[in-house]
Amino acid sequence: MRYALCVMRFFMTKNKIILTICLASLFGLFAGVVGALIAKVYIFNEIPYLEPINLSSDNYSRSNLIIRGAKKVIVSQDIKVEEIINSTYNSIVGIFKKNADNYYQLNNEIESGLIITSDGWIIAKALPENSKNEDFIIITRSNEIYNIDKIIKDKMTSFDFIHVQGVKDFSVKSFSDIQKIKNGQLVMTASWKNENYLTSIAGRLNNSKLVKSSDSFSDELVLTNNFNETKDLILFNLNGQIVGLRDKNNIIRPITHFQSAIQSLLKNQKIQRPILGVYYINLSDIISKDIQYKKGAMIRKNNLGISIIKNSPADSAGLREGDIITTINNTELNKNNNLTYIIQNYSAEDSVTIEYLRNNEKKKIEVKLGAY
Repeated sequence: MRYALCVMRFFMTKNKIILTICLASLFGLFAGVVGALIAKVYIFNEIPYLEPINLSSDNYSRSNLIIRGAKKVIVSQDIKVEEIINSTYNSIVGIFKKNADNYYQLNNEIESGLIITSDGWIIAKALPENSKNEDFIIITRSNEIYNIDKIIKDKMTSFDFIHVQGVKDFSVKSFSDIQKIKNGQLVMTASWKNENYLTSIAGRLNNSKLVKSSDSFSDELVLTNNFNETKDLILFNLNGQIVGLRDKNNIIRPITHFQSAIQSLLKNQKIQRPILGVYYINLSDIISKDIQYKKGAMIRKNNLGISIIKNSPADSAGLREGDIITTINNTELNKNNNLTYIIQNYSAEDSVTIEYLRNNEKKKIEVKLGAY
């Protein structure tokens, strides 16, 4: 009898344990379901997919890439592009042929112009030779009409600098630094006709000449799209900074090509660019067993047999063929900073300190840049 009672107590205790486990599991499952629903509704409502999107299939030639929340990324990019369009909108003007009736159709501009100073300086592709101020007018985004009082031609870049009368508050965008213009960088096109496209920089193309001039540019930007159907093209990065302009020969010039001209324009009301007066090889662009240095500008004869222009600042300072210029005002010359870019970031008649190597010996000189 006692044995039977012990057996009954054992099974009753065991049933209670099983019942407790079952109830705990049931409540745990219920809590998990409720928690998932709350998370889905209140926390992950903005995430379209709980699983990542894998772009590693055979349809993609690049390395495997996994994007989580892809829809959110695309929406954010769209918002960013819209912000850039809005922020750059007022920095572009239309240039129109002046007519006697003094009314204009806004889609009949002859060029788009980019505002570069708040007091009325604009840069645009070169107008016809012998153009007069009174031949054209400027129209802003707010449909205000301005007369032109100056047209200054920049023969180096085939662009015109145009000034309009009576302006003090034009909207101006900053320039992108040349070192921040990278391959693959997203950029946006803009024009008077609002031809806005998102594209990217495929590269910076240099001319095929090995020997370059310190006083003229030889590079251009290349986009992943040609946009040949777009008459005017102004490039902005995703920070709203100006990256480049396309000229009448469809060459996209980095905005840094214009910096020294603009500085001169504001200071002297005319375009003067700095001159050093050397021809050189950028050592970062070549491989040679005979040259131990991998960066710098080695002064070298061009195809006309000229290494240093006679009576130039370089000539007066005593630079020679074979000298390797390593720094300008402590800025190192390298693949991203060639001699031309560094010199052209200064103004005419600026003084600079040049460090160079001659027969492996370090030397330093002060040079006052010329003007042309």
